[in-house]
Amino acid sequence: MYRIFTRIFLSLLFVGISSLSLRAQAVFGIHASFQPRVGTIASSDYRNAVGLGFEFLSPNVKKASPVSLQFGAQFTALYAGEERVDALISPAQGIEGELTISNKQISLHGITRITPQNTKWILPYADFLVGMGVYGIEEMVDDHSYDEAVCEMVNTQVNFEVGVAGGLMIPLSNTVFLDIRGTYLNTGRVPFANLSTVRVNEGIADYQIDTIRPDLFNLKVGVIMAVDGWCW
Repeated sequence: MYRIFTRIFLSLLFVGISSLSLRAQAVFGIHASFQPRVGTIASSDYRNAVGLGFEFLSPNVKKASPVSLQFGAQFTALYAGEERVDALISPAQGIEGELTISNKQISLHGITRITPQNTKWILPYADFLVGMGVYGIEEMVDDHSYDEAVCEMVNTQVNFEVGVAGGLMIPLSNTVFLDIRGTYLNTGRVPFANLSTVRVNEGIADYQIDTIRPDLFNLKVGVIMAVDGWCW
């Protein structure tokens, strides 16, 4: 799954940088994300999540207005903990290996961003998000006999999501901004591996799968880059 994320990220990064060079004042951003276990997931075993995200935003479409209006999309991949156990991966043949159980989530959201035009220094903004999230449990088997790892996603679920975000952009130059943002995301019920229940019984690994309806809060810190001067 990491290889898939890396390939998608590098491909879209190349496309994004190319589009910035062709479309003045379009925006590309990259962010580190932290999703704490708060709200409806505070009492569950769904752990704090960390990850990486990036986004593209159009030029301002309301240049004569007191606020700027931009449209775009963001992609985020988050990792919410893992447990590793040594277990039989082929009980019939007695082959042992290491099994890693982890919770993963990826999301793709459309963004509508509103930013005041008359701000000279710190730029506040509000985002409205709509899109989809993919939640799943990854099982990675590392075969000790062949030094080979095989990944498989199980109990994958795709949910429709809506959310809001508020942030501050601090100019580092005319084209680069430090971005600090908080996001609230409303999603449907999602499956996750209860990592505290991972056990090995008679050589075979087992764990409990739970479902929750989370209200997800996410903190993003990153850099936004614009081309040909200020975007706002």
